[in-house]
Amino acid sequence: MPDILNLYKERGETPLQRIERYRTAHPEYKNVPMSYAGRLDPMAEGVLLVLAGEANKRKSEFLGFEKEYTFDVLFGFSTDTYDLLGVLADSVTRASHKAVRVPLLLEYVSQMPGKRAQKYPPFSSKPLEGVPLFVRARKGELEEYELPEHQIEIYEASQVGL
Repeated sequence: MPDILNLYKERGETPLQRIERYRTAHPEYKNVPMSYAGRLDPMAEGVLLVLAGEANKRKSEFLGFEKEYTFDVLFGFSTDTYDLLGVLADSVTRASHKAVRVPLLLEYVSQMPGKRAQKYPPFSSKPLEGVPLFVRARKGELEEYELPEHQIEIYEASQVGL
């Protein structure tokens, strides 16, 4: 029975739902502790690294793996969750956004590679003083805190469809 699994998570599915779907199809994992090494948001689809049994003890080893993301960007609005599932910002109007200028966008994308600090989104599962950020965001408590940051490195950025 493998203890490291690469499971494809569908869009709209949480990582826990994906694990439960796997358990249903593989009853031998019914009582085996399982966790994921790196979260994919419900709007994301892709490979979810799942650890079973003894592999859970090595979780920190897997969290440091490099990841690759492909995403689409929709310009002209913003939400409280930074994705399509959020509530539209009150201040968003057609007049509040400048037209996207392709040369400026291409220049911005070319400057993306490198190391930098990045704040966690307010609706992430990152704990802040033991409580996930999304719980504090739903309660309206985030104004009291500085969002935590983590170091990221972008190795390559490119655009298609312009």
